[in-house]
Amino acid sequence: MQLVEEGKLDLDADVNTYLKGTGVQIPPAFDKPITLKNLLTHTPGFEDHVIGLFAHHASDVKPLAEILKKEMPARVRPPGVLSSYSNHGTALAGLVVASVSGKPWEDVVEERILNPLGMKHTLVRQPDKLPDTMSKAYKWDQGRFKVEEFEYVPLAPAGAMSASAVDIAHFLIAHLNDGKYDGIQILKPETARRMRERLFAHDPKVDAMCYGFWELNRNGQRIIDHGGDTLLFHTLLAMIPAQKIGLFVSYNTDRGAGAREELLFAFLDRYFPAADTPRVKSTVDVATLKRFEGEYSVSRHSQTTYAKLALLIQPFTVTANTDGTLTAGGSEPRRYVEVDPMVFRELDGRRKLIFHEDEQGRVTQIYLADVPAVALIRETGLDRPRYHQILIATCAGLFLTAVLFWPVLAFARRGAKSTRFRRSFFSGLISLVGWLLSVACLVFLAGFVWGLREPEQVVYGTPREVEYLLLIPQVCAGLAALAVLCSIVAWSRRYWRFSGRVHYTLVAFAGVAFVWFLYYWNLLKFGAEILVAKS
Repeated sequence: MQLVEEGKLDLDADVNTYLKGTGVQIPPAFDKPITLKNLLTHTPGFEDHVIGLFAHHASDVKPLAEILKKEMPARVRPPGVLSSYSNHGTALAGLVVASVSGKPWEDVVEERILNPLGMKHTLVRQPDKLPDTMSKAYKWDQGRFKVEEFEYVPLAPAGAMSASAVDIAHFLIAHLNDGKYDGIQILKPETARRMRERLFAHDPKVDAMCYGFWELNRNGQRIIDHGGDTLLFHTLLAMIPAQKIGLFVSYNTDRGAGAREELLFAFLDRYFPAADTPRVKSTVDVATLKRFEGEYSVSRHSQTTYAKLALLIQPFTVTANTDGTLTAGGSEPRRYVEVDPMVFRELDGRRKLIFHEDEQGRVTQIYLADVPAVALIRETGLDRPRYHQILIATCAGLFLTAVLFWPVLAFARRGAKSTRFRRSFFSGLISLVGWLLSVACLVFLAGFVWGLREPEQVVYGTPREVEYLLLIPQVCAGLAALAVLCSIVAWSRRYWRFSGRVHYTLVAFAGVAFVWFLYYWNLLKFGAEILVAKS
């Protein structure tokens, strides 16, 4: 915004115009360029890219342009349509600042913000040797807090800064005083006020994305805030401009994520109390509510890596209840009642869901009234997570019957001769193909679940054991194709009993379905990339 004041940046210009000479260019898509406003409001239309987002060592932090050139996320929707929080988008904004300023992003922040505001205990650099005053981080493990290592963020503008609460207070005061702190003006008053304006919202009834900040309306107060998270630190910065009040808190433990909002809400209830919202009795019949039912996926997710699997684990499900309410949510579903057309409020709380319908009147999205940085998109057809859950359970069940039942049957019938079914050395090889297919698929499934037993750790990259496991999908694909051919041979030569041929065919087609599942969730594709990289 300082560069906008100086006429060096236009928030509506194509970001690529400012990236010339950096080696980074955003690929064209949707016949519409990405602008700085899109980056500030997290509406560039990028997929989320979480694998390798953090690093264990300072040596893993490469130059910003190098990282962005190598890890440019895919463009999955037109810019300016849906908000989906993007670390890569914020990092691109930082690279724009560096490119236009002719200095590294860290230098610009120090010279233009930290030094003028007297923020002497704030780091935007990530050295090997950290200051003695740096807070340790803690993870709750086996009934106690265990000290963990510092978390490095290669995409520095998206979360590398470490600061003391006092320093952030200087920053808050500058914003609350319209760009001025201790007699030093870092922004023009009109620019500081502009940064707090609504810039993008999914719906007029939804809190908006401002210029980098988020809007939150609660207890009759308009709050401007932004959270920050690593695995071990959970932080919140909040301002109430009309009251000249700022609040900052940071927790140095993996258990602190929910505490931030609890503290903010308790603060608001204490100093700006609001009457409890009266419970509303639903007058809507269940048949009317059926149109809202379905499975919804958060807009912030990966499309091209196996991190897409997050959608499978915990979809946001909406179901209609006989009392005229909706039950909606993921791991902690809540009940909602309609208070306005397409608007549902939590039955015993303040959360609101705003449903969106397309031109044909079909419900397509949900907007969380107080979470402007994401949307929930309705899944249809084969994209519904439930179908994939059923598919993988069915395939695993069939593979398990083959792995356990076929060896027992072969052992029981060894040496036996019967005219009721036909066997040969070749039929034995066919059986072996189906059995190996089942073993390979089950080994991959079990190994992958075990390898990602702490799924959040993929922010440090793919675990080595998972890298090797991702070679197995290639084997599964080959064996599945071979098993289908073998099932055709078994039917043409009438091997085994009729029930045996049916069972084998089901296992073969389960293999094909499993390979499709791997492809859909980017497990087969990623395995191919690993194979190429290793060779």
